[in-house]
Amino acid sequence: MSIFENLRLLIVSFIKAVKKLLRKLLLLIVSFIKAVKILPGRSTNGNLLLGIVIVILIIVLIPKKGGWDDWNIYESSQYGITIKYPKRWEIENLENPITGELVNFLSPKQSEKDDFQEKVTTKFYKFSGTANELNKSVIEEIKNTLPGVKIVNKGEITLADKKGNQLIYTDEKGGLKNMQFFTLKGDYVYEMIYTAKIDDYDQFVETAETIIQSLEIH
Repeated sequence: MSIFENLRLLIVSFIKAVKKLLRKLLLLIVSFIKAVKILPGRSTNGNLLLGIVIVILIIVLIPKKGGWDDWNIYESSQYGITIKYPKRWEIENLENPITGELVNFLSPKQSEKDDFQEKVTTKFYKFSGTANELNKSVIEEIKNTLPGVKIVNKGEITLADKKGNQLIYTDEKGGLKNMQFFTLKGDYVYEMIYTAKIDDYDQFVETAETIIQSLEIH
């Protein structure tokens, strides 16, 4: 299971990087067109090829139906972050200075009997230390908070274009499974945690990953 989770994270990061590269390429092409002022009298084949390239880039870059059109944007100028989340999900502002929790994104209830909404929690807090020290600190905190916790996967990832770490762990006593991403910028930690019931974890994990990977740090 951990192999597939790692592969999924790599694919999400790869797609995000490719789209950024294509956006830059599109801007370069547009700048080139303006600079050389391509005219009908010039190479028809060259113009046709350029037009095809632009159309392909537009198709790739414009979100399809059900893409970002169905998402809202959470933005905090105070903490310098932007996060996309599905319109059907609820948002719960926390801004807890003690825990560092800023906001929860809550999945829609599946039925009236649904007593737990899967969530993605965003945290922001100060940390004086290296990335390795942060990783050890987070693991230690998890073990202290959740006695008997089982870490099923851990590794390095990219979050908001920065190197970071990822942990996946289960709390059998509480019946929950978590996927935690965190990265360090200066003296501040940006952390995002997906929490779900163990049996419902897979149902929302892809959406949760999309929310997490949409994080932008300004």
